[in-house]
Amino acid sequence: MKLKRKSGAEKPRLIQSTAVKVTAFILTILMTVVCMASIIIAVCMAQTEMYTKPMDEFLNEHAEGIVYEDAGEILQNVMGDWRFYDIDEYCNKRNIAKVVISSEETSRKIWSWERDGEYKTVNKCHRYYRWSYKLNQSIDTRTYPFFTNGNKDTEDVKVTICYINPPIINDNYKQLYNIIYLGYSMRYAIYAVIFLSFFLVVAAFVFLMCAAGHHKGKEEVEKGWGTGFPLDLLTAIVFVPVVVFLWPYMIYAPDFSSLLLLFVVFCAWEISLVAFCMSFALRVKLGKWWRNTVIYKLIHGIVRLVRSIPLVWRTALVISGVFLVELILMVANRNAQFEEMLGVWFVTKMLLFAAVIFIAVQLRELKQGGEAIANGDADYKIDNSKMLLPDFKAHAENLNNISRSVNIAVGEKMKSERMKTELITNVSHDIKTPLTSIINYADLIGKEECENEKIIEYSEVLLRQSERLKRLIEDLVEASKASTGNLDVVLTPIDANILLTQAVGEYEEKIKAADLEIITNEPAEPISINADGRRLWRVFDNLLNNICKYAQCGTRVYLSLERDGSDAVITFKNTSRAPLNISADELMERFVRGDESRSTEGNGLGLSIAKSLTELQNGTLSISIDGDLFKVVVRFPLV
Repeated sequence: MKLKRKSGAEKPRLIQSTAVKVTAFILTILMTVVCMASIIIAVCMAQTEMYTKPMDEFLNEHAEGIVYEDAGEILQNVMGDWRFYDIDEYCNKRNIAKVVISSEETSRKIWSWERDGEYKTVNKCHRYYRWSYKLNQSIDTRTYPFFTNGNKDTEDVKVTICYINPPIINDNYKQLYNIIYLGYSMRYAIYAVIFLSFFLVVAAFVFLMCAAGHHKGKEEVEKGWGTGFPLDLLTAIVFVPVVVFLWPYMIYAPDFSSLLLLFVVFCAWEISLVAFCMSFALRVKLGKWWRNTVIYKLIHGIVRLVRSIPLVWRTALVISGVFLVELILMVANRNAQFEEMLGVWFVTKMLLFAAVIFIAVQLRELKQGGEAIANGDADYKIDNSKMLLPDFKAHAENLNNISRSVNIAVGEKMKSERMKTELITNVSHDIKTPLTSIINYADLIGKEECENEKIIEYSEVLLRQSERLKRLIEDLVEASKASTGNLDVVLTPIDANILLTQAVGEYEEKIKAADLEIITNEPAEPISINADGRRLWRVFDNLLNNICKYAQCGTRVYLSLERDGSDAVITFKNTSRAPLNISADELMERFVRGDESRSTEGNGLGLSIAKSLTELQNGTLSISIDGDLFKVVVRFPLV
């Protein structure tokens, strides 16, 4: 017989592709930087009123440094006795259309310059130095060009500079203009950049969280290289440096070079943050992620340590800790009557300590009694003669009564089971003799020559139903003997692979007749177990017969044999024909079938017999139901 093996289901390609994951990771980092930078730029634009002021007015307000520089150069060359260079050449190399130097007090024009041609201009007026010169002399005969700080021959001068708009010469004014022009061009488009970058960040980040732990050719989520590291320590490594170092540096960054370094550090931290989120997502997928933390292990260790301490000592430690805290508080708030209060406190606490320990001792006795009864020791008795508290004494008496009631109930049940077993065995033997006669005579009637076809038909029905009754009686007797342990079992080493393969071969025709496809999965190496070959064959026979009767036509049946630690696990899985609206425990009971219409020939004893025979061979048989999936797991210890 050709054995088929189940192949793993394919995963979507995107979440398995390493190239796609790397691309999404890089996209997350870049788009986060773009989104944050765009938000910062938009906030700066709003704070500087770029959305409410015209561009020319905004340009005038932010060119103050350029005005100081140009006005200073022009005044040094025009109002002084020396000339570093030609003033016309200086103005022509700048985006200056017109310069006027005038008196602040009298508005008298002192000096002016104007570029040839007509240009659209932006005025920049600035009140500059208090300049010293002879008021009644012309500009060419000035004699005192220095600052005088209050000299009577001084007056305030004002420099009015008109810049070309838009600028035509590459200078620092044009650079400022280009930056402001770019800001005004992008002041509304920046919101589209924010929205698009945020959308890409969210999409790429969600993809990375979904793809975490998925690898090409792997069906299940697998552990990554970082999942073994404690989660709380990893969280501290990622976030503590931000709070301690990066955040204060962001607030007090002094200059551009520091901001550039801050940007590089932020990008590195963002990479570690995305990697941390992927690690956390993988831990969540693997389940019970909190267990791989130092805090959980520490708390778990403390809880285990406390639980290992006996109840009396645990109570004594708790009470002593409470008393110690009270004593510390009393010492911290001591007063004149401290010595008297300390004596009273000590006496009362010792009395309270003794009372609590006494109660704890009685609780321990009640706890031990309850555990003994819960573990099946129905003969355990609690000594309540030394219990002074009436409630504890009554509770101990109740537990003792429960023990007596359990003994009585167990005895009655054993007696009832024994009587039912004896009844079934005796009645079965009494029924077999007349039933054998019925079967033989029905067979003889069917073989007699008779013209009446109805008699032949009746004999066939009688023979068929008699055979069914015989099988029912035999199964009933076997179920009775198996449940009471009255069957002889000889345990010897058996190769489970061979026995399972033989069982599948025996049922090959029945499985094909039931329109089923059987798929087996067996290991290459032999698996030996201690079992009785004849009894184990009956277990396989009952389970495969159950599959042929109740499995949905046109479906697959899965049989597997594998090692699980020190056990051999044999699994039978099939899809039920009828809805399984019944629990696994109910299916294991006698005379219970999944086919509630009772349209099949089964008697509901197959699973019960299989379970009893398995347990007689020191194995276990369990059933699980998931929708219409019916699964039986048989376990035997390995040799």
